[in-house]
Amino acid sequence: VIKGNNSERKGERREREGIGDWIEDEEEESKSSSGEDVGFRGKRGQDGARLFRSALEASGLSRNAIRSIIDNWHGSQRRHACALSAFSEYLRRKGMSIEQLTRIEKLYIIIAEYITDIIKDQSDAFVIQARTSVPTMFGLMGRQEKDIRNKVIEQLMLKPVANTRKVIREVTIQKMEQLLDYIVNLSVKRYKGNLTVTELRRVVITIFMIYSVLRLLELQRAMLNITQVEQGIIIICMNLIKGKRGRVELTLKVVENQAICPITWFQAWNEKKEKPED
Repeated sequence: VIKGNNSERKGERREREGIGDWIEDEEEESKSSSGEDVGFRGKRGQDGARLFRSALEASGLSRNAIRSIIDNWHGSQRRHACALSAFSEYLRRKGMSIEQLTRIEKLYIIIAEYITDIIKDQSDAFVIQARTSVPTMFGLMGRQEKDIRNKVIEQLMLKPVANTRKVIREVTIQKMEQLLDYIVNLSVKRYKGNLTVTELRRVVITIFMIYSVLRLLELQRAMLNITQVEQGIIIICMNLIKGKRGRVELTLKVVENQAICPITWFQAWNEKKEKPED
């Protein structure tokens, strides 16, 4: 029995530390961020974290489940906590408790009234983040989509969304043929050994993006399996955290044209960086 109680106390302590870490991280980010969509400092970020935890606990979720949700958000919980702080303050002004909130059937009415309340005084980015964070919390509480989203909210958000759209400007588009021609020209310097480690790395990243159709951020998060590089195979391993989530492996192989071969470029870079500088 004593062992069981000790284990339970340790589990509860870990859960409290998990929520505490979120609050501390939130406070650090709020102090360092200058974005309009955050707009909170210190204690107000903690209010959002407490509201999120209390709402999910009131809906029946355990602390372990809440901890897992926070861990799987990969940092986006910080933005939600900042936005939920203002919603927590709104609920206090209205005299509404968490228990009352869980009993409301048409939650989209609360969301619409909240957006109407803040849309006059807050920035467009602030309103958009609030529109995202509050329904997210309700969704995790187990409420159905029809109870959260409504045409009324869509109409209220038309102006803020339109105001934050980026202006489409004329940009120079680098055609794939031009990019490959540029890499072919650089391959001459590669054969002569005239490219630096940094220049080789840039080409390796670029050519990996071309063949794998990955974005730069995705490639930076990926891991390379080069155990078969001598056989002309490199495997890019990554985890998708958006859309269809899961582990993905992309295989790069030797191509006939050595000037644009990803394996050849990688080997040239790898050999160059392992040589001591003169």
